[in-house]
Amino acid sequence: MTAEGSPRFMGILFHYPKPENRAPMRADFLRVAAIMNAQPGVEAATYEEPETGALVAVTRYSDRANVEAGFRAVAEAGIQPEYSPEREARPRQRHLLERIGDSY
Repeated sequence: MTAEGSPRFMGILFHYPKPENRAPMRADFLRVAAIMNAQPGVEAATYEEPETGALVAVTRYSDRANVEAGFRAVAEAGIQPEYSPEREARPRQRHLLERIGDSY
């Protein structure tokens, strides 16, 4: 992928599900990625961090409006995007990055 036309922004979000909520949260994670990937200018991928048990979402997007449209679509699908102490062992870690220069 060249720097021209590649996504300018990246979001990295770590979720720490409680063991009893891992399977449903993992299923929601995959649904969220599919919804986000249906948005123009958005690329979403999901990962697991074996050491901590975290579920990790990585989203690259060309414009903030595109990713915000994706989050609206997620909410409309009935997926709870907010941190819930009933479902997660600790608060989520959220990192929003903006590319500098033409690196990639």
